[in-house]
Amino acid sequence: MNIWIGKITTQQVEQRVANGPLRLVNQTGKKVPYGIKPNFPVTRQDLPELNATTLHTVDRLLSS
Repeated sequence: MNIWIGKITTQQVEQRVANGPLRLVNQTGKKVPYGIKPNFPVTRQDLPELNATTLHTVDRLLSS
């Protein structure tokens, strides 16, 4: 079983939304002197797709 699928089924949505961008940047980002830079832009719709949730849920979590 894919580790990420296991996390989707066991983590709370708040944890998935917080960890999704970090996981993406760590897997695909480029190391720079001040941290890791994403190799491509992340759109508003990418966040829910990364985390198996809806745009409404991500917006609600980020605004709170």
